[in-house]
Amino acid sequence: TSVHTFRDSFNTGCGLIDTLPYIEDFDQWPGGTSSLRNPMPPCRSASAESYVERLSNTHNCYRINEYGNLRMAAPPAIDTTRYPMNGLVVSFRARTGSGTTPVVVGTCSDPTDAATFIPIDTVELTSTFSFHLVYLDNCPLGGNHVAFIGSDFRIDSLCIDVIPSCALPTGLVADSTTATSADIDWVSHSPAMAAELEYGIAGFTPGTGARTIATTKPFTLTGLLSGDYYECYVRDICGAGDTSGWSLSPVTFATQHQPQTPQSVPFCNDF
Repeated sequence: TSVHTFRDSFNTGCGLIDTLPYIEDFDQWPGGTSSLRNPMPPCRSASAESYVERLSNTHNCYRINEYGNLRMAAPPAIDTTRYPMNGLVVSFRARTGSGTTPVVVGTCSDPTDAATFIPIDTVELTSTFSFHLVYLDNCPLGGNHVAFIGSDFRIDSLCIDVIPSCALPTGLVADSTTATSADIDWVSHSPAMAAELEYGIAGFTPGTGARTIATTKPFTLTGLLSGDYYECYVRDICGAGDTSGWSLSPVTFATQHQPQTPQSVPFCNDF
């Protein structure tokens, strides 16, 4: 699949982003539709496949509508002398135009040149808007734009900000499950001294589950019921009074079934 690139700034000015958080909800621009596309805002290289789309009478989003070919879009460049890229976090709401397609989030140094794009995370999208969080703490140096690559997607409520002192953990996984235990691991984006885990039978209401403190990871949950589905959330503890929010979504896993005790033979039952 080819990558058609263009500079498509999400802002009216071409200057550097030198104040964070940078927030763009696209509501200040006239919104259109796929068949009636309003002129792009100033400081844009407009293309037939991208436009500000009207979602309601008062709300818009940004739309890439390429169907098959990938296209890159980027907000204005970050002033990396003030805000190094590996100290930033990107949040946004997104959905696909049709079907289920991913959008790749990364950085670039030139939005007109796909060769400068560095992928950081791939976000799977559906036909319903969902919230996503991408940390840039492990991104290589060199880029100064946050960038998105995809073929058919909508973005809204874009925010670029500094990673907080205690960031939400991501990448929760469960492994080595037995009938009564499971190993839980996650990715911390801040120097955490410990973590708190909340878990329960799948579908439990957060705040009502069992909680435990982990000082190492992976951490083994024990005392679980056999043959059941569980969910687990994690939040990092970075210091006294400095705790992250809970992970955006839980990890779901199933414990193994407890082996049945063999019956003596012959075994008879007349019911």
